[in-house]
Amino acid sequence: MVCYLQLVIRSSSNAYPGGQPRFSRGWLFVLETVIISSMYYFYIFIFGGFLGWILDTAFRSLQDKRYSPGTLIPFFSIIYGAGAVVLDVLFVYAPLAAYLQVLVGAVLVVLLELLSGLIALAVLKRRLWNYETSRFNYRGFIDLQHSLYWLLLIAAYRAAYQFFR
Repeated sequence: MVCYLQLVIRSSSNAYPGGQPRFSRGWLFVLETVIISSMYYFYIFIFGGFLGWILDTAFRSLQDKRYSPGTLIPFFSIIYGAGAVVLDVLFVYAPLAAYLQVLVGAVLVVLLELLSGLIALAVLKRRLWNYETSRFNYRGFIDLQHSLYWLLLIAAYRAAYQFFR
């Protein structure tokens, strides 16, 4: 699906009807480009959020030995959607080696997890996850074990991204 989206939206020959933008310069060209880019990242957000919900629900359900979705929105995880967009921007625009992209991506996603946890606690007045029982945690929002899970997940995402590109 990601490959299809990239072919349709990113490719200059396929992004516009007839292979060419309707407006070749000026503010209408910029507006058209922004709309197409926004749609691309919206699709990445939706795809990442749904795939993340599947992974997170499967992980939680295996741990709890019962169905346990653990997300605010059924069939969707906002943090995975946002993470997919952040990683896509990193993979496309950061001229780094793949292993550095994975490491930087892991740091960014862990920071996103921390920020999301802080915002959820401030706005919703509840913790959506709690790592306080983990040995190496920061305020219960992030911990070393789940940071390593993020690193592995990002490495797999980077490999799939390279494959479908």
